[in-house]
Amino acid sequence: MDPSVFRTAVSLTSIAVLVTAVLWWRARRFLSRGLHVDGTVTRVEAEKYEHASYCADHPAETRYGYRAHAAFTTAAGARVEFRSRVAQAQAPLYSEGQTVTVVYDPADPAGTAEIEGPAIWRNTIFAAIGTTLLLLFTVFGKACG
Repeated sequence: MDPSVFRTAVSLTSIAVLVTAVLWWRARRFLSRGLHVDGTVTRVEAEKYEHASYCADHPAETRYGYRAHAAFTTAAGARVEFRSRVAQAQAPLYSEGQTVTVVYDPADPAGTAEIEGPAIWRNTIFAAIGTTLLLLFTVFGKACG
């Protein structure tokens, strides 16, 4: 691997590690500082996604994602209903009437509420995948070149 490409890869990998660490820290902080309460899935909304055709072997197709809406009561007694930030592909992860754990910041219950699980960790997971790929490129690129 060319030395300048290696330095660039090391720099990008370092930045990616830092970003991933910050995202992990923010998710952990939200989970540790947020209030955890029982909530109820009020409905599961099917969202339609159209994927365009890009050649004869890959025709246009319609796919669906399933997004949960949940409600909970805050520590102050207010009822809050919110829409999860993550839609599940293929099949719904939750069903109407299901009890779920909701995490929220008491300073902004409606703006921060989320079902505990994949939605809270989504950004961290994607960043970790990208960081891992960059790290592998850097390490194997150096070892093989």
